[in-house]
Amino acid sequence: MPTNRMIDGQIIGDRIGKYEAGQKFRPIETIEFVDQQISGRWVVRIPRFLAEYHGWWDTWEKERHFSMFDHLKAEMLFYEVGASDGWQAAFYASMVGAPNVVLIEPTAELWPNIKLIWQQNNLALPRATFLGFCGDHDTPNGTADHSSWPEGPDYSQFVKGRMFSYLGDATQKPCRKLDSLAIAIGEPDALNIDVEGAELLVVQGAEETLKEKHPLIWLSVHPEMMETFGHTPRMLFDFMERCGYKSELLAVDHEQHFFFY
Repeated sequence: MPTNRMIDGQIIGDRIGKYEAGQKFRPIETIEFVDQQISGRWVVRIPRFLAEYHGWWDTWEKERHFSMFDHLKAEMLFYEVGASDGWQAAFYASMVGAPNVVLIEPTAELWPNIKLIWQQNNLALPRATFLGFCGDHDTPNGTADHSSWPEGPDYSQFVKGRMFSYLGDATQKPCRKLDSLAIAIGEPDALNIDVEGAELLVVQGAEETLKEKHPLIWLSVHPEMMETFGHTPRMLFDFMERCGYKSELLAVDHEQHFFFY
C-alpha cells in the first residue's frame, strides 16, 4: 500500500513519491520526453525521468495490455477510471482512438501530467474528462468536461512523484456514478478500472450500465485496500456475477488483474 495518502489535496506520509528527485513540482517546459517501448511491443512517449527510473517496461501489467489489445477495437467508447499520470491512458487511446476515450482522475495535481503526455503522443482531445471520483453516489459538485481539459489545475506544473486520491478519505471532491456519466457522455463499450480499493463502489455505481450494456471490463483488484471499505474480493465477484459477468484472472503482481466479460 502506498506510503502517502492524498487527503483534500495534501500529501500525507513520510515521502513524496517513488521517483521524486528534488522539488515535487517542475515547470512543464523542463520535462524532457523519450519514446519508451511498452510490453515489448508498443511505443509511448513518456517523461525521461520516468523511463529511466523503472526497469520493468517489458513486463509491467503485460498480460492486461495484451488482453486489451485483443479485445479493444477502433471506435469503442472507452472509460479510463483512475487515469493516474496518463501514460497508460495514452497507450489505450492508440487502440480505440483518442476521441473515444473518457479520462477520469480525482487528483487535480496529476492533470497537467495527463495533458502533457497526451499532447506529446500527438493525441486528439479525449471525448470527455472528469476531475473527480467514480463511486456509488452522485455529489452536487463537479461535472464532466466534453472535449476539453478540466478547469482548475495548474497546467504549468508537472508532478515528479507518485500521488493518489482515496475515495474513502475525500469528502469534498466530486463523485459521480458511472451510470450518471454514461447518460451525460455515452454508454461505454469498455472500462479500465484501477481505484485503489474502491472497486466494488465503482461497479455498484455502474449497475444499470453493466446489466444493460455489458461493457468489457479490465479491473485491478486490491484485496487489502478493499478492507478499508469493509469489502472483500468475494463481494465484488458476487456482484459482477449478478450483473451477468464471467471473469478471467490475467495476472497477479502488485495487484490482481481481471478481465470481466
